Amino acid sequence: MEKDGSGTAVESCRSSTYTFEDDIKHSFSLERTISIRSFETFQSTYSTSPSLVLLFSWTGAQQRHISKYISGYAKLFPTSPVLVIETSLKDLVMRSSAEKQRNLQRTIDLMIKSGLSNGNILIHCFSDGGSNKAVEFAEAYHARIGHKLPCQALCLDSTPRVYLFSEKDDMIYWRDVERHGVEAARNGVRTMLVRFRNSGHCNHVKEDEKKYWGAMREVWEMRDLEIGVAL
Repeated sequence: MEKDGSGTAVESCRSSTYTFEDDIKHSFSLERTISIRSFETFQSTYSTSPSLVLLFSWTGAQQRHISKYISGYAKLFPTSPVLVIETSLKDLVMRSSAEKQRNLQRTIDLMIKSGLSNGNILIHCFSDGGSNKAVEFAEAYHARIGHKLPCQALCLDSTPRVYLFSEKDDMIYWRDVERHGVEAARNGVRTMLVRFRNSGHCNHVKEDEKKYWGAMREVWEMRDLEIGVAL
């Protein structure tokens, strides 16, 4: 990992450049926001791609694990910037909602500065930590901007809500996820369930990369479709 002229750490992976920007320091730990490619120079050339992918990682996720998802999105949506927001254990269990939302203001500033505070956003959350941070981010965004976060598609990975899951997940019982997804579809929520057989918690992409990223593309394409369930 190298430093650019401003002191920001820059790491290259294949053809993409990942910029790691330190977020606000606080009493427990240092949160970091990861952006892929230059937000200042980004212009989407494909109307069918997200204007932005917001990726909320699971609690304590390591950079080497996060990077494979950034690389996957770089292949799936080459023109879409990816913004990753991390969560620490202390952030999840010890900070108040007000503290977490205050710490997210710099990320919202980045979106405003880059012209990405409006548009078609794909949100990808991992486990309870990522889901909690996404809720806090949406609330902070609404309070700051004055309207809801323009999320066009949502993928919740390894959570008891929606709907990428594995029979071998040792933290989330897969039948609970499946049951919740079917119930959501019956209640009118546009839903897709993707079941893996042998992958661990937040590691489904390792079992079947093609299936995983195919599901991500389909989640995005489903944003304009009627209700559906796929297993």
